[in-house]
Parts: sequence; C-alpha cells; structure tokens
Amino acid sequence: MSKSGSGDLRDTLYNHWKKYVPICFCATENPTSNLIERNPLNILIKPLENYICNSLDSEKALKSLSELDDPPQLCGKVFKSGEPSYFCRDCGNDPTCVLCSSCFRQSKHRNHRYKMMTSAGGGYCDCGDPEAWKKDPYCEHHKPKSAENANEDATSDSYVTKLPTDLAQRATELFTFVLEYVFDMLSFEKDAELPEQLKLGERNDYVTMLYNDEVHSYDQVVSTLKKCLKCDDKKSFEYAAIVDKEGRSVIKRSSKVECMAVKNGVEVTMSGSVGPLKTKVFQHALVSHQYFAERLVAWLQKVCDYSKGLKNILCKVGLYATPDSHSVIERIMLADNVLWKSARAITHQFFIAIYFMDPNWKREFAVIYSRNYKLIWRNYIKNHDETVSLTDLAVQMFTVISLSKYLIAKHNLLQTIMETLIEHSKTTKGKLNFPRTRNRYSNYEFKRAQYILFDFKYCLTPVSYTHLRAHETIALI
Repeated sequence: MSKSGSGDLRDTLYNHWKKYVPICFCATENPTSNLIERNPLNILIKPLENYICNSLDSEKALKSLSELDDPPQLCGKVFKSGEPSYFCRDCGNDPTCVLCSSCFRQSKHRNHRYKMMTSAGGGYCDCGDPEAWKKDPYCEHHKPKSAENANEDATSDSYVTKLPTDLAQRATELFTFVLEYVFDMLSFEKDAELPEQLKLGERNDYVTMLYNDEVHSYDQVVSTLKKCLKCDDKKSFEYAAIVDKEGRSVIKRSSKVECMAVKNGVEVTMSGSVGPLKTKVFQHALVSHQYFAERLVAWLQKVCDYSKGLKNILCKVGLYATPDSHSVIERIMLADNVLWKSARAITHQFFIAIYFMDPNWKREFAVIYSRNYKLIWRNYIKNHDETVSLTDLAVQMFTVISLSKYLIAKHNLLQTIMETLIEHSKTTKGKLNFPRTRNRYSNYEFKRAQYILFDFKYCLTPVSYTHLRAHETIALI
C-alpha cells in the first residue's frame, strides 16, 4: 500500500474491505452476541497504520511521532456516562467548567470549595484551559514547564512541519478517503442495497434492523417482537435492551424475502396512534461496513493521539470544502438525524476529541455549527431519539467567553438562536403562545424547542460573569 497513489489507494482499500469487512464484522440475530468480530484489528486496522508509517512496525513508528510534540497542556479527557467530574466553586468561570478525577487530584482546586458530579457523558475535562478558570487553570501534570510555554500559540502548520513530508502526504490521502467512507456508510439510507464499489457478487444475505424511537414503550416493543419473531420474553427484552443502548438491533438475518416479511409483520403489528416501529432491511455486508465505519471513527481518534501533526492534518482534511460541496465534517453534522444512537455518540466524541482541543479548530467548527444551527435544531425536533443529540455540543462552544463573543459579533449568533426558537413556537398576534397540556405527544415540537433557551444562557452567562465582582460571582454559583 505504501507505493499507492490516491486512486490506487482507493481501489486497493475497496477491494480489501469488500472482501474482509463482512467476515470481520458478522451481524447475527442472536441478541446475546448481536455482533461477532473476527480479528478486525490485524486484518483491517493495522494495514492503515502500516501505510501511514510505511513500516510493518507501525506501533513503534507512531510512538516516535509523539516524541516530536511537547507534552499537552490541555487535558481534554472525554467523559463517559457515569464518570465523576469536579467543579470548583471558587475558581470555575461557570458550572460547566469541570475537571476529571486525575486532574482534580493533582490540582490546587482539591483544597477549594468544590462540587463532585456524575457526568452524563459527552463533556470533557477543562484542565489547561485558561478561559475556564479564574486562577490555577493547570494541574501538576499539565502545568507548562515555563511561562513562555504557557503563552506559546503554535499553529497547525508548525505541528505538521515536524512530520516527515512523505508521512504527512500519506496521512492526508488516507484520512481524506477514510472520512469520505465513514460519511458514506453511516449516512447510507437506501434500503437493502450496498454501494456499487463495495459489492462482492450477488448474495441473498440480508438483515432486518429494528431502530429506537423513544416513543414506543419497552412493553410495546417486547410484545410486538414476541408475536412477529415467535420468541420468548427473555429474547424480546434482550432485543429491546440492545435497541435502547445502541439505537438499533438486528432481529433477523436470512433471505431478502424472509427479512421483508419480518419487517412488514413488525410494522403491521405496531401501527397505533404513534405510528409503527421503524424497521429496515439491508444487505448484511452493508451493516458490516457500518460497524467498521464506527470502528474507523474511534481509530482516527486513537491514531491522532500520537501526534499533534496527524491531528491537525485530520482537522484540515475534515473541514476542507469547495464552492460546490460542503466539507465532510459539515456533511456528517447535517446527517446527524439519520444516524442511530451509537453512531451519533461516537461521531460527537470524535468532534470533541479532534476539534475542541485546539482553540483555532474549535472556532472553525463553531462557525460551521452556528451556520447550520437552525437545521440542526429542525433535525433534532423531528428525531424521536432524544437521548443523544448534536444540540448537546452547544454548551462546549457557547460557554467559552472569547468564542461566544466572536460568534455573536461576527456571525450574529443571538439572532440565529432567537429566530430558531420562534420558528418552533406558536405565536398569537406577534407574541409567543405557551401551550398548556399534559398530553405526552401534544406540542411535542415546542417542548423540545424550549431547550434552545439554554443556548441563550450559555452565550450570555460568560459575558456577565466577567463583569461581576468576586462575591457576586460566588453567590450566583
């Protein structure tokens, strides 16, 4: 692969992936082992690392790249659901500024007034971010060795120039192709068929996929699956648990005719006032490629942890746009509503880990987010799966003082937020009309639109904090 040009690289990877991805990622209808993995690391992932490094010992080569960078001054640990986080009442600029356990134990904030919280997942540790703290922004691990290092503002190009030229070129080619592949697979909506370039002969091997919608209850799903699949309570509950956790689950793998019969049975059985359960029929190979695409997103984060140069190449590739097309990151952002829960979660973690750890790339990302703010909210309001949403990323951007001021001044963010709220609100004679009802499904759109008000708070709170006297700030917290 090391001698391939961009066209040859694409053909080589497609030929390799279309043969081995369905083998390495095998979807089953068994709820206790819904996905069987067969050595994807060595068969699919390692060749990518070997290509970048032009070496069979890619692990050693990647570790050598990390020695070219200075130690990181920003922690950026992305919290998993249930992990503890710590907010310093004395020093935090606002309650969203938190530390992970490791940084908290090594910081001066452990001796201040603090609050321990359980993270819902998705946020990240603010250790090393001077805008997040009134004082003591660094723990002992991330503390700069000198004042010069603390004020150093290295550019993305300076990181990239530290890399060997040929390695940077190979990384650019590979990252470009991988991001396009990830977008194509995760956003692929056409039922049944696999993209032409990934087809490997005609195979009557299909799956019926059941999706989460946060509208139907557990009991409704279990009852429907018992009737359509002729399975017991235990198996039905296991399917429902996978759907709730991952956002979807294979409930049948067989011929196209049999899978379509299951799909139609589920939709006919559950067709009440809130609509049928969402099901689709796909070729098994397509589902395998979607599992692999999720794994590639995680791999991109991992490989970029070795080198700021690689991370900046990935940032640049992801945000590259032409007059005729959006950047691939913007396309993934706009396709968020067609992704299932696990795919949305991993792409959001990718955005945070790759773009939010550098203030310049974070600003670039925030500009794109603000430009598409109205559409992001339209998609969220229409999507019944409300547990993982791109709207949750707003707090990570709008609470940064310099960034929120920039977006308000240069990109009219406050007006955009207000127009979005009004768009999804009822008005009577030019005034907002707040509906009052206890019906769960009535005024569903407006109930979700109310969360837009939090974005107003995020944008305006940091500005007000900077003008408050110390005792007033503490009182508010």
